[in-house]
Amino acid sequence: MTDTIFDSQNQSVTVNGVTHLTNPLTGESWQNEQEVAEYFAPEPEVTEQAAPWVQASLTDVAVTGEAARLVGDIHWVKVGTEFVLTANLLLSDEEASLPESLQNCELMLMCERVVDGKLPIDDMRYIASIQDGKVTLNGQFVDSGNYVISEERVNRGLERINAPFRLTFDTVEFDAYL
Repeated sequence: MTDTIFDSQNQSVTVNGVTHLTNPLTGESWQNEQEVAEYFAPEPEVTEQAAPWVQASLTDVAVTGEAARLVGDIHWVKVGTEFVLTANLLLSDEEASLPESLQNCELMLMCERVVDGKLPIDDMRYIASIQDGKVTLNGQFVDSGNYVISEERVNRGLERINAPFRLTFDTVEFDAYL
């Protein structure tokens, strides 16, 4: 709570123990309590209306490469070798067509290096291409470790750039080995 006191004799304002001799907007002495109240009134909270966004799913995720193989639910990839991740991009509403923002474009995907399968310690950025509803990501790992591409992290990035879509998919996990 703000404690504001207007001193009409000195034409000054004390706010939370700090005295202001002039109005910063005009550079002149304070004229009355109304001027003080208007200047120090709390700003109304502005809530930005989020634009509706399209929900799309990545399905049939596959990772291939000369030194890539699936062991359980983890893709093993040899450090320094190329791999290709592919997936299909489908809308939740099967009758809708892909929005322009998801047609024949590029998408930055974050691949986090993790400890204990979940605690991010670093990340790598890959550019995936989207062509005719097919997602393709070409990459390689330079350091050994456990890496994940997660729905949560990708959607946080999409939200941050105000992208008109969000993605649903199962986490893709990699073990990059020497």
